[in-house]
Amino acid sequence: MDDNSPQIAYAGRWRLKSNAVAYGGQYHSATLRTASASFTINGTQFTWIAARGRAYGKAQVIVDGTARATVDLCNSTTQWQYNVPITGLTAGTHSVKIKALGTHNAACIGNTIVFDGYSVP
Repeated sequence: MDDNSPQIAYAGRWRLKSNAVAYGGQYHSATLRTASASFTINGTQFTWIAARGRAYGKAQVIVDGTARATVDLCNSTTQWQYNVPITGLTAGTHSVKIKALGTHNAACIGNTIVFDGYSVP
């Protein structure tokens, strides 16, 4: 599902940007801990499509109100359409929130997180 889908609800301050290497040619980015992207999936797993690199920070993946993962998007080189798999969910419908933490790894220089979409097998 592309980041521009009406099935995704954005809260807080997000910026819509264009980039030919992003999934669908656009992506949403945020830096503040008040930003989150929410959606619903049906299944036992999903993949968040993100980006990572030196300017990227940390995010939390919350499923059905429980933190399932803290994701560090810091990397020495920029990688678009970076897949963050979340597995091991019970069968059924789940509420998902990707939340910016407003922090970053000491090896990187920024708090940006990218929400470029998600997929469900």
